[in-house]
Amino acid sequence: MSILIFTAKECPTCHEITAGLTRRQIPFEERDLAVPENIVYLRCDAGVFSLCAPIIYDDGRWIAGDDAAAISEFRKRHQI
Repeated sequence: MSILIFTAKECPTCHEITAGLTRRQIPFEERDLAVPENIVYLRCDAGVFSLCAPIIYDDGRWIAGDDAAAISEFRKRHQI
């Protein structure tokens, strides 16, 4: 599965990460946190209750935007 990233329009980290993935040609799917169905998916299907963007699913693991260490690790791993 490619990377799944839930973003918010006003989130600079979201823009940096999606731009970096695009620049490195790493496939990802972007979903908007402003869409109610995406919140339902996160809470009901994925069991993710954080709404701190970005919320990333990568390599079987969920990463929320409020986990600075995990976001930093994600950037390093994908060189973005």
